[in-house]
Amino acid sequence: MINKLYRIYYYFADYLYDAYRYLVHSTTISANSFQRLEGRLMANAHAIERGLSFEKPGNKFAIDIIKTLLSLVHNYIDRQYTSDNFAFQSAKQALRDYLEFHKKKGISLGVLEDQIINLSIDKSDLIESSTISLHTKEYFKNSSFADTIIKRRSVRNFLNTPVSLRKIKYAIKLALNSPSVCNRQSWHIYILKKGDTLNHVLNLQRGNRGFREKIGTLLVVTADLNSFQGFNERNQGFIDGGIFSMSLLLSLHYADLGACPMNWSYHFDEDLKIRKVLKVRRSENIILFIAVGNVPPEVDVPRSRKKDISDTVSLLK
Repeated sequence: MINKLYRIYYYFADYLYDAYRYLVHSTTISANSFQRLEGRLMANAHAIERGLSFEKPGNKFAIDIIKTLLSLVHNYIDRQYTSDNFAFQSAKQALRDYLEFHKKKGISLGVLEDQIINLSIDKSDLIESSTISLHTKEYFKNSSFADTIIKRRSVRNFLNTPVSLRKIKYAIKLALNSPSVCNRQSWHIYILKKGDTLNHVLNLQRGNRGFREKIGTLLVVTADLNSFQGFNERNQGFIDGGIFSMSLLLSLHYADLGACPMNWSYHFDEDLKIRKVLKVRRSENIILFIAVGNVPPEVDVPRSRKKDISDTVSLLK
């Protein structure tokens, strides 16, 4: 009895510990610190990069995100944070590229146009464009493991042609070599092809707007809670599932298939809805979705700039 009470105490204590740390340190309540502003700048800039990479971006697409991004940039400037930060530079570049895209189409952004111009973005501020044009033959030419990692990008423009199930299974077989806690291998992969189930899932996921009609094959990666024990392993399925998913993305690229991971960070009621559609086992957590397809001879992708290693490594003594 005492042992059971002990476990129940830690269940609730760990839940509160997680909730407290997330509320205090995430941007859920406030985004006014340097690190939080950097994260929001990058997320919103990437949303614009992503939209510009679509085959046919809509007029004034993501206009609300542009307004948010402008507000974040001004907040960053007002706080006098460093101007050479990669997220700040990416945000300004995304705003400029968005403006240029609409200028070429003869579309005015109204007061937003003046706000972007008034940021005084000169040539010294601008970095590489928000998107990259890839030539498929070169994109899939992998001479080394480093080549595969560097070249892999999230592709959102697929050909309307059947995806080889043999290639997908080959990529999954390679990814099965991923490490997992105590080699438990809790992951499972569901493959969806065109049909009502796929359409319903994409409607619920929502992060596929702008390229939904391009998705003919979708992979669902899950992790089974039956593999874990104790509340201290509450997050292990997501860790193992994430490791496996990255291996799978690299393997899909190695198999000459384009892919784009899509998150499932949603509320419990939405999770219940998608479970009714997918009919995954009740014990499985949905880790993420991966859109898979054949890639056109030339395709645009977001540049997705990365932090410098000096910003991500600390040597502890």
